[in-house]
Amino acid sequence: MFFGTIGIKQSMLNIISETGIFLPITKLVLPKITILNKVNNIIYISLLYKTLSFSVSKKVFDRIKIGSKLENNFLKIKKVKTTSLSKGKGFTGVIKRYNFKSNRQSHGNSKAHNKPGSIGMCQDPGRVFKGKKMSGRMGFKKVSKYNKVFLSSNNLLYLYGSIPGKYNSYVKITPYERYKS
Repeated sequence: MFFGTIGIKQSMLNIISETGIFLPITKLVLPKITILNKVNNIIYISLLYKTLSFSVSKKVFDRIKIGSKLENNFLKIKKVKTTSLSKGKGFTGVIKRYNFKSNRQSHGNSKAHNKPGSIGMCQDPGRVFKGKKMSGRMGFKKVSKYNKVFLSSNNLLYLYGSIPGKYNSYVKITPYERYKS
């Protein structure tokens, strides 16, 4: 039973279909993975210099042996769930972070073009409510996306569309069971 693997994002490609439409494809390299340990339905695997974990069902957990190599079997799988850290954008303002509109560029406006505007009300609440959209760090969060498998080989995987994260970042790939082709 195939429960998932870890890939390394390599590049994005454009492939022209027979009808002349450009298809965005993401190339992933699937390195060799060894199972290190298993505890309470969680499997710990070694990948190059990292130790990562997978949570699996009880059936899969009982079948897996410590020290065995993980097979990359994407032959019967049509759709996968990819999870990775998105690109970090640093400290950004509300216009970039939440798509706020900027203020007027002329007609009496000076030094307040990219400001968020009023953030509170009056004396009655006398504070700024929690959850107010303000400036802060953007990106570098765990993001999941569903992709269709375009082509798979022994150590390469090609998926339709984009995948979160920068190049050479680790991507957790699990089969998406709810998808019926």
